[in-house]
Amino acid sequence: MYALAEAYLSAELLPFSDKQAVHWLSLAAEKKNTSALVTLGLCCLDGQGTQKDAPRGFRILESAAELSDKRGQYYAAVCLLEGTGTQPDPVRAVQLLQASAKQGFAPASLRLGLCYLEGIGCAQNAQ
Repeated sequence: MYALAEAYLSAELLPFSDKQAVHWLSLAAEKKNTSALVTLGLCCLDGQGTQKDAPRGFRILESAAELSDKRGQYYAAVCLLEGTGTQPDPVRAVQLLQASAKQGFAPASLRLGLCYLEGIGCAQNAQ
């Protein structure tokens, strides 16, 4: 199901259809496919193929994060830092960034370093 959704989004094998992609992403997400959860969450945040719904997008990304998906952890953390779809919670955001960075997700390591440098969600540490 997820592969079919990606085929619709990439338009390499099928004609581009973000609505069809969201349909297949939703089915895959129901089965706890973390890649589908992350992509569906981002679609909801951006309004791609579905109505823009930041709270729903955050909840979906948070579901992926709870399943230890490094991309889900990163994007949920970004939402928590920026207050997108949820109340800002920089402390929780840093925890998610740490978990994502431990799995080797470079964007999380970069964002985490910026949090340490600026003292966002943690004690400031310029080292």
